[in-house]
Amino acid sequence: MNKLFFLATLITLSFASCTQNNIEVDYLKEGKKYTETVYLDFISDNGTIISPYIESVKFGYLDSISFPDGNPDDMEVHISYRPLNFAKNIKPYSPEYYAVYAIHNIHKVIEYYNLLFDNKIDFNSQEGYRILEIVFGNSPLLTTPKTYCFEEKSIMSPSLFFHEIGHRAFWYMESESGLGINFDGLTIVHMGLLEYFNMSLNNSSVEVEEDPNHPGLFRRDARNN
Repeated sequence: MNKLFFLATLITLSFASCTQNNIEVDYLKEGKKYTETVYLDFISDNGTIISPYIESVKFGYLDSISFPDGNPDDMEVHISYRPLNFAKNIKPYSPEYYAVYAIHNIHKVIEYYNLLFDNKIDFNSQEGYRILEIVFGNSPLLTTPKTYCFEEKSIMSPSLFFHEIGHRAFWYMESESGLGINFDGLTIVHMGLLEYFNMSLNNSSVEVEEDPNHPGLFRRDARNN
């Protein structure tokens, strides 16, 4: 009887240890590393994503980039996809680690814009962005509001996600099916407003992803002309 009780207790503890409520994530802000606790309330017990804005997340490794017919404006990205498993404990700097921090920040910035603009920006009408991609590769310039490219083991910056979702917010404001406000594309108005709200949300004058592997390529500082 004691053996059975011990075995049942061991099984119960093993299942309990697989239930992860939060993780600690390292992030960059103004060149310094900080740690943030991310609560995994958007991951169900069986490892599925519970989100009003994201249906699923894909992960892959960047294999190569090609330019059909030598056209620099016609780029094809080649990615080898691998499965994600959110039902297991998430290890630091694993694909799942990057994915949950992306989801966390995308939720944060969408809710920020919803509050600012009284829910007038319908992010879910932009259906192409409901499937998120996390890619490991050495070409962070490939990052878009749908695909986020990181060098493996690199430290993320929340401002990257704020910037990309900001594009979605102002694209919706400009679109005929959205608010129909004419900024005439990626003009100084679109970019200026986007970066203003980004810096406000991030509480920092440094905007856009801080990438220690590509210094000076992404960093913008509002304190400088």
